[in-house]
Amino acid sequence: LPISHDSPPLVMVAWSLVHEVWFYLVFAVILMLPAKWMTHAFVAWLTVILSASVFAETPENAYLRIMTHEFSIEFIFGALAGITYLNASKIKSSFTVPLLLLIGMGGIAYALSSELIGNADVIQSISLERVFAVGGSYTLLLLALTLQESTGKMKCFGFLRSAGDMSYSLYLSHVLTLSLCGRVWMMLGFSGGGFWSAVIFWVVSYTAVLVVAYASYHLIERNLIRLTGKIQFPVIRRSVS
Repeated sequence: LPISHDSPPLVMVAWSLVHEVWFYLVFAVILMLPAKWMTHAFVAWLTVILSASVFAETPENAYLRIMTHEFSIEFIFGALAGITYLNASKIKSSFTVPLLLLIGMGGIAYALSSELIGNADVIQSISLERVFAVGGSYTLLLLALTLQESTGKMKCFGFLRSAGDMSYSLYLSHVLTLSLCGRVWMMLGFSGGGFWSAVIFWVVSYTAVLVVAYASYHLIERNLIRLTGKIQFPVIRRSVS
């Protein structure tokens, strides 16, 4: 993926894809470590990013900026949540899930009230306050819900599971689909039609987004998954600490 120094990428979703690719590279290296070292490796990586954010200026070099970007912290949070989930049997307290939900919802409420979500410069850098308030809070909510599901106390609806399966296709295609819907809407002369016109537009647009994502997942992504599934990878032990 090309990385721009000071402007958004041509394909808008690429701004986060570069962070994902970087995380996958580091994550692949960490997976080759002994299982008992994985948590320590993620904590060490987290420490490096925090130190760079606090004590260093945003690098001019685009590649160094990606390597030290605060967005990596959100990926690390997800990895640590996954490790916690794999060790869910060690969590005995019945207050754990309610506490995670309370802190997570409190963090999201704080982020919304302080306008942290809308003011992030995703190309250059983001504040640690946003990382912990938004990324950290959603991580806690995700962990709480998955822990509930693992105990059988909560079940995921089929529609949500399907939406999750095709979420990557949805992510890659949604901007293009929304853009096309907007252009068609304007060509038909429906723009500026007031509240109900906007409601109809968003219902139609979101339906189109789901349809395109569904088609992309079943025609492209799932076939690629089946193809790569034939490749043998080392087995990662379930017990991670």
